[in-house]
Amino acid sequence: MGTILADRYRLLELLGTGGMGDVWRALDERLGRPVAVKVSTLANGSGDHLALRLHREARAAARLNHPHIVTVHDHGEAVVAGQQVAYLVMELVDGQPLHHAVADRVPPLADVLDWAEQICQGLQAAHNAGVIHRDIKPGNILLTAAHGQIKVCDFGIARATEHTRSLTATGTAIGTPAYMSPEQIRGAKEIDARSDMYSLGCLLYELLAGVPPFTGTGWSLLAQHLDRQPEPVALHRGAVPADLECLVGELLSKKPEDRPGTAAAVAARLRAVRTRLQEPAYAGAAAARTITAPAPARRGVPVAPSIPGTAVRPTTHHTRPASPARPTPGWVVWSAGGVTSLIVAAQLALFTGLPAIARVALAAGAGALVAVGYALEAPMAPAPSHRPGQREVDLSAVGLFAALLVAAGTLVGLLVWSPAPWWAALVGGTVAGPVLVGCSIAVRSLVDQVVGRGWLRSDLASTSGLINGCIAFILLSTGGHVPAVGAVAGGMGVWPVVALSVAVVLPRRRRH
Repeated sequence: MGTILADRYRLLELLGTGGMGDVWRALDERLGRPVAVKVSTLANGSGDHLALRLHREARAAARLNHPHIVTVHDHGEAVVAGQQVAYLVMELVDGQPLHHAVADRVPPLADVLDWAEQICQGLQAAHNAGVIHRDIKPGNILLTAAHGQIKVCDFGIARATEHTRSLTATGTAIGTPAYMSPEQIRGAKEIDARSDMYSLGCLLYELLAGVPPFTGTGWSLLAQHLDRQPEPVALHRGAVPADLECLVGELLSKKPEDRPGTAAAVAARLRAVRTRLQEPAYAGAAAARTITAPAPARRGVPVAPSIPGTAVRPTTHHTRPASPARPTPGWVVWSAGGVTSLIVAAQLALFTGLPAIARVALAAGAGALVAVGYALEAPMAPAPSHRPGQREVDLSAVGLFAALLVAAGTLVGLLVWSPAPWWAALVGGTVAGPVLVGCSIAVRSLVDQVVGRGWLRSDLASTSGLINGCIAFILLSTGGHVPAVGAVAGGMGVWPVVALSVAVVLPRRRRH
């Protein structure tokens, strides 16, 4: 019963299909032990490539002997049903890939720390042997059913630190996009252990938050790894220890030199967090507050799961915790809107003769623009950097919209009321757009550095300052007593002053 491979391995049950072939539960008839066999058909011009990858995986894993790494027993080529195939023989793991294990539940924090520490131990053994995995992701991490032990598998694109034959051209990105390090995406020639640390950070973030740090497809996803910071884990899961969130931020640093240098160092920090969580003082404090965490979106679990690195036996989980909506910093947003309204109302009262009802309506509209816009965008806003001195340079959608709205108003004003030629007004209004966007970034950075309120509050303050600066410019230019250059200078001066003032009075971030 079952196909015999290489006169030794009897293929009994198809367990999964991956990018490099099928994974079978098999019996090693020579030694009488169950094994997992990955079989790839060598056809369609890709045979040499697949054979070389399996050979590389075998050689890489054969250098490793560790309880948290899947053991490779054998590899070779054979003919099955008239077709040339390459095969890889591994230990049979009684468990399932990590993404299947947590597909319908939010794992407890203690489990996440335990799993991550075991992954680090396996990675450190690989790195000590000069092997960089380059494809750390939930599907390549196995969780045994009996003891909850972690096994790192699939070294198919692993690379030894010494010279080896390359499977890809220089400058070609290889890996899984959702977990690739920036240097992998750029196709860097030198990839070291810190690339695995970045992928580990993506995995750890997903285990804690229920979603990967970046989502999307194609170049959009890859660009986020290169240029954006992920949202704080606390936005997805309450009461994440600050030192753990800091560690995740360091692991996800864009520059390799900003990440922890070794997996052993990460394991030590994870172990310190686990120890602190077991202290009675921390347990009592955690029990005294409500901790909410949304369950991750359920991903489909196929009948024959995709197992790129080894064979597994699927197990089932039935517990699903409640998944409340993710909290948003509404108290900050509405505070910023209220402060904006008050400053606008004060300007209108001091420098115009408008009726009170008109002043109130205009002030309320300006505040609502800030509050409603950020209330809608806050859940999707990029997160502040976890590394001191390194800050985002992109604007929120509301900040960008406000800058472009002011630029559009400037263009209309120049075309309608300015005595300048239409072409000069058009050039001036067009230049105003990028100038205001650049100034918005500068003011937000100024607020963040001077007042230290973080990304969201600095962006809120900058937008509030822009609105008030625009109103100051309009009031000065329409009063007839200030030249155009003076009105522009006055508006630009009001902008950072109001931004800093708003940032000072905004409530600080609540600590968990």
